Amino acid sequence: MNKPATGTQMAFDFITDREKNYAEVNGEVRTIIYANPDTGWKVAEVKTFSKKNTKVCGYLPGIKLGDKICARCTKTTHPQFGESLQIDEFYRELPYQKEGVIKFMMSCVDGVGEQLSERIVKKFKDKALEILEENPQRLLEVEGISEKLLEKIKKSAGLINTSVKELVLIGFSPKWASRIYLKYGAEAASLIKKHPYKLIRDFKGIGFKKAEIIAGNVGVEKMDGERIAAGIYFSINAILQKTGHNFLYLDDVVRASSRLLEIPRAWAESEILSNKGLVIENDMVYLPKYYEAEKDVAEKIAEKIKLPPVELKNFPELINKIESEVKIKFSPDQIEAVKKAIVNPLTVITGAAGTGKSTLCIGLLLLLDKLGKSYAVCAPTGKAANKIENLTGKSASTIHRLFKYSPAEGFRVNGENPLEKDYLIVDEASMVDILLMQAICDGAGKNTRIVFIGDPYQLPPVDAGNSLQALVGSYSVSQIMLPEIFRQKKESTILKNASMINMEKPFPMTNTDDFEFIDTANPAEMIKALYSSIEKLKKAGFHPIKDINVLTPLNKGGGDISVSNLNLRLRDWLNPASEDISFLVHDREFRIGDKVMQRKNDYDLDIYNGDIGIIKDDCQGEKTVTVDFDGKEKRIPYSKMDNITLNYAMTVHKSQGSESRAVIFLSTRSGCYFLLNKNLFYTAITRAREKLIMIMPYEVVKMAVGYNIRRQSYLSHRIQQFVLGREKN
Repeated sequence: MNKPATGTQMAFDFITDREKNYAEVNGEVRTIIYANPDTGWKVAEVKTFSKKNTKVCGYLPGIKLGDKICARCTKTTHPQFGESLQIDEFYRELPYQKEGVIKFMMSCVDGVGEQLSERIVKKFKDKALEILEENPQRLLEVEGISEKLLEKIKKSAGLINTSVKELVLIGFSPKWASRIYLKYGAEAASLIKKHPYKLIRDFKGIGFKKAEIIAGNVGVEKMDGERIAAGIYFSINAILQKTGHNFLYLDDVVRASSRLLEIPRAWAESEILSNKGLVIENDMVYLPKYYEAEKDVAEKIAEKIKLPPVELKNFPELINKIESEVKIKFSPDQIEAVKKAIVNPLTVITGAAGTGKSTLCIGLLLLLDKLGKSYAVCAPTGKAANKIENLTGKSASTIHRLFKYSPAEGFRVNGENPLEKDYLIVDEASMVDILLMQAICDGAGKNTRIVFIGDPYQLPPVDAGNSLQALVGSYSVSQIMLPEIFRQKKESTILKNASMINMEKPFPMTNTDDFEFIDTANPAEMIKALYSSIEKLKKAGFHPIKDINVLTPLNKGGGDISVSNLNLRLRDWLNPASEDISFLVHDREFRIGDKVMQRKNDYDLDIYNGDIGIIKDDCQGEKTVTVDFDGKEKRIPYSKMDNITLNYAMTVHKSQGSESRAVIFLSTRSGCYFLLNKNLFYTAITRAREKLIMIMPYEVVKMAVGYNIRRQSYLSHRIQQFVLGREKN
């Protein structure tokens, strides 16, 4: 079969230049070579734990001589200071972390719970772990520890010490050794010696390069079968994570695996074809989960569209009545979309930003109420669910919450325990990846009619697949596209620029009332322009935290304009540190008033990836932090604050499903090269309702609009095949 076009940007290399130049620095700041008091930018010399002096540069607020830091960096060359490491993210390593010690003892030492851990730390303070290892008899001084319990603790601590020390000798840092021990237990070292490449699948953050070093330290041969299988898996998974493809062509897998494993292509191809952990169909190579998901979704879609149409009486009268009640005049296309959604078993409603997709939901849900139909409304993220709930006044939830996902059990609303509703409405469907689409199709009841609503021009999902596009491209389901724009005024420059991006044309830099373009490639000038833009917006009545979203393509690795760096800069400017508001959780500083985001779904606390809130209080006595998520206050235990990150700036991907009065969008060529595409720019621009400010070199716009994301998926063809198969029967 012929390969689809993959764009004109460049051939894909699964290890980017930025990753090749990645480095970590852990050590003590010995010299401050240069410091800019206005911007906080510093050049410092760090003496690492290996006694090597390393030059680092970047935004280092509050760092002084003698501080110990841990930093993730990118190798760079500065015109004045020469070769150095550009800091992408860093934290100050504190000499003693009470909460970290308590958490470690609770997790690793048998018989020691939270209260007993706290008593041990209260008694021995920063000597607690030293006493546990070298003089455990002194633990009898702690209330609640008997001779019998002491023996249990000593035995458990001995296992920890032995295993962790072995892991350190193999080549892990003490921090990683502890993490691996927590997962594998006392047999961790022996397990890693036998199966070092198991680390790749089990730990995010350990790639093939690190596993290779460990494997070499324990004597694994280059031709070992486990090494070859791990290299093939890593090559495929690394490319899938970067591209979002459902599958890869065999030639691409052979090329990447051969390069990574340093073996001939013929040998790599033979190993791939005989690999039982892969599914190969024609020349398409799948990881099994994506292959099964494609087949399952296609089969469920084909089965769903067999449902008979609903007979809808008095539709014009009902719509007129709803328009009168809500004082909204729906367009003919919106009315037709509502009708299709009611009548057909599966409907896809698409439209660009501002075409009234969310508004038609008001009419759709009110009509379902009048018809006495049951329904559920969901969206991929908490932001998107809150948006549709606030707009319609009807209950909405994340897809994960609606289908009752838990990490241990998966989706508990499934084929055996389906969602028994007449209708299921899925908003922001462009964000639904192939595995999430599988969960939706599996969990929806056999007679449940599904309505997918989304913007086909936005970024595709973060994870694999492009399900909305596949449904549209199958030409097998009922669909309608809304052409008319309502959100902005007809003369809106934001709207015109978004339309030009869709046509793959660079828009002019002409400034208007709602649009401003600042053409600069200098990082320092970009930061100054950012501050200046926020000040202008503040004077125009925009709240700097509530009304303005600062967007950038890169989370880490983008130097001065990465999310991690921008968050520190903007926080220090908009919410300066003080004794009254600053507090530490483990080794991270937070401040009351900080704008934050939840990074992972937490089903116990009922907060989800992408939920945005404001820190209201630090309850040290209860070891919780109170965060207000859109009017709902949640008390987050210190142990779960690792999932909370600053949100003064965010990636364009994270901004999907939301909009704000103003958007400031920063991008560069060097750090963001692999992310520059028209989908990303369209998504960033259309998050703005009233004002858009772009700070970047104009050449970045020209590069981005010429590249469209095309994901490799066979879903649309599978849907057609199953539909045709049903028709033959």
